[in-house]
Amino acid sequence: MSASAILRVTLTGQAASAATVPMSGRRDALAGTAACILAAEGIGLARENVTVTVVRLDVEPAPAFVVTGSTTFGVLVHSSDDAARRAAIDELDTAFRDVARRRQLEIGIEHSVDPDATRCDPGIVCLFERAVEASGHPVVRLAQGATTDAINLAVLAPIGSVLIRCRDGIGWGPGGIVDPADIAVGLDVLTDVVSALASGSATTWPSGR
Repeated sequence: MSASAILRVTLTGQAASAATVPMSGRRDALAGTAACILAAEGIGLARENVTVTVVRLDVEPAPAFVVTGSTTFGVLVHSSDDAARRAAIDELDTAFRDVARRRQLEIGIEHSVDPDATRCDPGIVCLFERAVEASGHPVVRLAQGATTDAINLAVLAPIGSVLIRCRDGIGWGPGGIVDPADIAVGLDVLTDVVSALASGSATTWPSGR
């Protein structure tokens, strides 16, 4: 299961009149943020198994007739590959500081905790694969892109996960659509695995048992 880290970035320039300050003399924090967002997108596109997403943007001051003096935005970095994720974070940090230097902006970057990705237990994975095969569907192993509560449970016990496909791969938000038949298959698979573990009939047991 993927792990994630968040960078909280603050760019500070100079709030000024949008009508009177020449373009060449501006220290526009919002323009600098736009450059950072494009840099973040490029870093994400250049790396396999890493996603980079700008998740929030706050702008000060708010009036439409003022050059932006300060912005704060978050950047979420996901990957099941710890080395790749951390390399992307380092590259983002360097790119953002370069933007700030070129545009004469002050910058502050806060790094969140960056835990390791969580590995599912091989024994539980095997049970899921057998249950999927028994349901008549092909077995496909995937790295779970989203970080879930399972990473906390993994500290206490072996874990596993079954994923249900979503239309066009959109699993969150109003556009997320799941076929009820797929939900039924997922529930059947999960029920089979839990029943095997509870009854003691599983021939392959989690390594942490």
